[in-house]
Amino acid sequence: MCLAPGAAVPLPPAGLLVGDGAPLVAEVLDDRATRMVCAVPAGDAPSAVLVLPDGRGLTRSYETLVELLARCGIPAGAVDLHGPVAGPDPRPDDLVQQFSRQVQWPVLRRAVADAARTLRVRSGARRLVVLGFCLGGRVALLAAADPQVGAAEILALYPDPVGQARGDVPAPIEHVAAVHGRVQLLVGTADEHVSVASVDSYAGALRAARASVEVVRYVGAPHSFFDRGLAAAYPEACADVWRRIVAAARRAE
Repeated sequence: MCLAPGAAVPLPPAGLLVGDGAPLVAEVLDDRATRMVCAVPAGDAPSAVLVLPDGRGLTRSYETLVELLARCGIPAGAVDLHGPVAGPDPRPDDLVQQFSRQVQWPVLRRAVADAARTLRVRSGARRLVVLGFCLGGRVALLAAADPQVGAAEILALYPDPVGQARGDVPAPIEHVAAVHGRVQLLVGTADEHVSVASVDSYAGALRAARASVEVVRYVGAPHSFFDRGLAAAYPEACADVWRRIVAAARRAE
C-alpha cells in the first residue's frame, strides 16, 4: 500500500496559500463509471492541475489535495484511476489496492484524457499540469506522451517508469519518443519500491529523445514521503514538492 489508512497530504507552506479556495464538485465522466472531483477558484489562472492518485484510487486524501491547490489559487481536479473497473463510488481511505491489477490501459487512457478535457472546460485554463503519485505517477509519465491529454508539464512522485506494472499499464520508458513538455521526477533516495537505476534509465532515455527532464532526489526519503504523517521527518522534501507544484501551475508557458 502506498499510504497508510487515514493518510493525508501535507499542508503547503503558508506563503503559498492565497485565498479560501473553492467548493469541491464531484461528477461522473462520460464513461459513466469514473469519478472526478474539481475545485476552481475565482480568477484567471494560466494552468490547471490534474491529480492522478496512487493505487488506492481517489481517496479523501487526494480530494484534500485538490482543495489545497484551490486555496493556492490553482484550478485543480483529480480522477479515480480505478473508475473504469470499480465504478464511481467514493474510495475509503483504508482501501487496499485491490483494483490495480484489473486496470486495462486503453480504458484508463481514455478516462485520463476525458478528465483532462473536463478540467480544461471547468477551469478555462490554457495549460494543463499533470501531477501523479506512484501508479498515478506512472500514468502521468504516459500522459506526457499522449496528445489527447496535451500536458505542458508533468510532476511524477515516486513513479516506476520501467518494467511491468499492476494491470496492463505500459512502461513509460517505451514511450519517451512521444513526450512533450517538461517532466519532473520527484523521488526519495530511500524508496523501497522504485530503484535509482529505473529512474536514471528513464531520465536518460528522455534526454536521448531531447525531452526536458529534471530528477529531484530527496535524501533519506522513502516511498510515499509526501504524507502529512511523514512531513515532520521530511519537512524540506514536502515543502519543496509543494513549491514545485505551485511554480509549475503558475508558469504561463
